[in-house]
Amino acid sequence: LPAQFVTAGGTELAPLSTTSSLKVAMRYAARGSQSAQCVLLELHTPRLHTGASIRWLSAFPAEEEYLFPALTFLDPLPHTFHEVVISDMDPTLELADTPEFFSFNVIQATIHVGSVA
Repeated sequence: LPAQFVTAGGTELAPLSTTSSLKVAMRYAARGSQSAQCVLLELHTPRLHTGASIRWLSAFPAEEEYLFPALTFLDPLPHTFHEVVISDMDPTLELADTPEFFSFNVIQATIHVGSVA
């Protein structure tokens, strides 16, 4: 994750796929990771910009996927970067060949749809 993102934020050029399920987010963050370091974005949305639920058309409805439009701006909240270390990963996360622990760097950010902060 570029250091510039943590200080200035960034715009997603493509549609932004998110989930309301922490378990799903952890699985995707850790899947294919060559190290135990992973990044999770904890997104805060304004009341009317929660993203479009695409659960009804998903091949994986349990993933609780929400889609935001292209050009969604992610604005990191100051002083919200923290680390969570999990040494006993939930076996239902279905991660093959995993390290003994995962370190999730969590960054909280506000979503701005259609405008920049």
